[in-house]
Amino acid sequence: MAARILAFFTVSLCISSVSPRHDPSSIKEIFRNRRETCVDGTYTIYGRTCCLCPAGQRVEVDCTENPHDGKCAICENGTYSSDPSSQKSSNLEEGQSCTPARNRKCRCKKGYFCSTDECTICNPCSTCGIGGIKEDCALSTDTVCNSPAGAIAGIVVLVVILVIGAIVAAGYVVIGRKIRDRKRQKEQKEKGESGTDANLLLKEIPDVDIGPLLPDIANELGWTDMKNIAIRMGVGNCIIESCEIDNQNNAEERTLQLLTRTVEKEGKEAPRKLIQNLEKMNKKGKAEKIIDILSKPNSV
Repeated sequence: MAARILAFFTVSLCISSVSPRHDPSSIKEIFRNRRETCVDGTYTIYGRTCCLCPAGQRVEVDCTENPHDGKCAICENGTYSSDPSSQKSSNLEEGQSCTPARNRKCRCKKGYFCSTDECTICNPCSTCGIGGIKEDCALSTDTVCNSPAGAIAGIVVLVVILVIGAIVAAGYVVIGRKIRDRKRQKEQKEKGESGTDANLLLKEIPDVDIGPLLPDIANELGWTDMKNIAIRMGVGNCIIESCEIDNQNNAEERTLQLLTRTVEKEGKEAPRKLIQNLEKMNKKGKAEKIIDILSKPNSV
C-alpha cells in the first residue's frame, strides 16, 4: 500500500513538471494581435494601411497612426454599402424600386461606375489629362482617355498651322501695303506729270478769235469727244439732242453745231476749258493738235 501511494505521488510530480506554463506577457500579445486585426480587410491611402468600414457604413475619417484609429459612419438614407468599403460617401443608390415581380436594382451615383455585375462597390470615374476624353464614364465602365502623345502631336500641328497662317497673313499684309504704296506713288507721279503737262499746254494757248477756227477744231474732235466735252462743260441735254436731230446724217455738221453752242456758252474761256477737259479725258494728243490749230499764223 505504501508503495502504491509513493508511485502515485511520483507520477503527479512528473506530470506537474512537464505541464506548460503560460507567460502573462505572451497572453497579452495574443489579445493585442486579435484586437489589431482588421476583420473586414484593409485599404491603403497615403502610404498608410487602414481598416475597411463594414457593410452599411462608410469611411468618415481615414486612419492616421494605426489601422484602427479611423472613423466609420452609418450610410445616409437612400444610400447603402453592401460590402466593406473604403469610400467616404455611399455612392450606391436605388436604380429601380422593389416590386412584387422584381427585386430592387442598384446603380452608382454620377461620377462613379460599377466594376462588377452585382454592383456592390462603386469606383470613382477617372479624369483625363492633356489627351482628353475618348469615351465617357458609364454605369459599368470607367472613363477612356486619349493618348497624351496624340494630343501633343495635335497641338504641335495646330501650332504649326497657326504660325504658318500668321506668316502668310503677315506676308499678304506687307505685299498689299507695298502694292498700295506703289500705286499711290504712281498716281501721284502721273498726277504731277499730268498737272505739269496741263499747265504747259494752257500756257501755250494763244489769245485768238476762235470763231474762224471752229470747223478745223470740230473736225479734229469728232462727235463722241465733242459730246463728252459739252456734257463736262455743262451744256444742257436739250441742246445736245437738238444738234443730233438737226444733223442725223452728218456727224461733222453735228459736231460743229455743238462746238459752236458750247463756245457761245463759255465765251473767251472756251479755248482754255476745251484744252482742260481734253486733258482730263486723257486726250492729250487732241489737245496738242487743237493748240496747233489755235496757233496758226492766220489766227492772230
